[in-house]
Amino acid sequence: MEIMTNDFKKASFQGQVIESSQQEKIKASLKKMLMFWGFALISLFIPVFHFVLVPLFLLLGIGFFFYQMKQSHSIDNLSFNCPACGKENKIKKMHFKDEARFRCQSCSVQLILR
Repeated sequence: MEIMTNDFKKASFQGQVIESSQQEKIKASLKKMLMFWGFALISLFIPVFHFVLVPLFLLLGIGFFFYQMKQSHSIDNLSFNCPACGKENKIKKMHFKDEARFRCQSCSVQLILR
């Protein structure tokens, strides 16, 4: 795997790409869903706004559950030099499916992890 810009400049990276098992995906998905449902529970005590916030957080929890289930790979402690500007970037943790698209932290060039 390599990091590439839209104009095909390439760079190598340090970090290990891990394919997530079904159990890990379920665990991460449930964690996100329960976080949003916790926000829904807390927003019960906000007068007037709870009519909007509670259903919103309940639906967001379900949506993020399915979004997280689609993420098939993860990377921990990604470190690389941007192919466009040459500056070092570090990403602590990232979940993605086939290709990850993200931006350089210094020059904002779109990068693709292939």
